Amino acid sequence: MKSIEWSYKPILSLLFLFCAVFIHTIFKMEVRRNSYSVYKLSKNYQALEDHHRMMASRLEVKTGNSSVAWMAQHRLSLNEPELGQVIKIRNVDVTAQK
Repeated sequence: MKSIEWSYKPILSLLFLFCAVFIHTIFKMEVRRNSYSVYKLSKNYQALEDHHRMMASRLEVKTGNSSVAWMAQHRLSLNEPELGQVIKIRNVDVTAQK
């Protein structure tokens, strides 16, 4: 009876080691898969952030003082304000200064 008891212990230990290595390998694969997903998402976020910066820069160029003044003078046929001229904008008095 004692010889039968000793015969399955090495098999169980090998089975345990095989399962432990298999589980370790699965966890490493999952970590690698998740790190690739994080890398891909960070690249996508960086591209979106760069696009946002570019669009903000374009908006700033289009709405800058010189662009708005040029648009008002050439497209809307407004004159350049003179020094001390009062401009009414929504019930607020603004005095032109140079």
